[in-house]
Amino acid sequence: MTIEQRVTARLEELVRQAGPLTAGNNAGNATSAQQAHECAGWLIAAQSMVHLVCPVGHPYRNAIDMLAVSAAGPLTAGLNRTVGVAQQTVIRLLEDARAGLLATVANAARAEVFDEFLDHAKEYHRRDRKNEAGTIAGVVFEDTIRRLCDKQGITQKGVPLDRLISELTGKGLLTSTKAKRARTAAHVRTKATHAQWEEFALSDVDETIRVTTELVELLES
Repeated sequence: MTIEQRVTARLEELVRQAGPLTAGNNAGNATSAQQAHECAGWLIAAQSMVHLVCPVGHPYRNAIDMLAVSAAGPLTAGLNRTVGVAQQTVIRLLEDARAGLLATVANAARAEVFDEFLDHAKEYHRRDRKNEAGTIAGVVFEDTIRRLCDKQGITQKGVPLDRLISELTGKGLLTSTKAKRARTAAHVRTKATHAQWEEFALSDVDETIRVTTELVELLES
């Protein structure tokens, strides 16, 4: 199951769970303290899910954050109504997922995560900790290359990195110069995976970080 399929399944589950939680009494409020507690838990879960797939500044993220803030603090009887509004945001996101738009959102989310990992790699590089920096940067490089192939409809499962670099070059996504740099990164990834630390230099790790950063930007576009 891909990340998109897992996210879609979880969104569907959240929509189902929200149904009973939106019920209210004659005043339109939650019918019990237990329901109010469950509403608070649902809002946290929904916010977490939206944050997982929507980058900072995305309208769905802004909407769910505003609702979560409005519901923060002591439990209130009106939390069921907040869940009802938030449920609509989750439904719209689910519709986007079913329309095939989630891949774009997920790629943006991955790019944000990749940036964080690359920041760690840069810090290790700054401290001349070549092995740690190479390991982290190599992992992000390979995953980015494979995600780019998925985005372009290139079969990548079980295919060596060198061949994938050639495929991306053939489609015009990589110039010959960038492909050469990417092969340096692939070399670092392979050697770090097998703990062959003497087979690559700190300068190779620097190149890996640089080219991976450029590829992550390409993934976001």
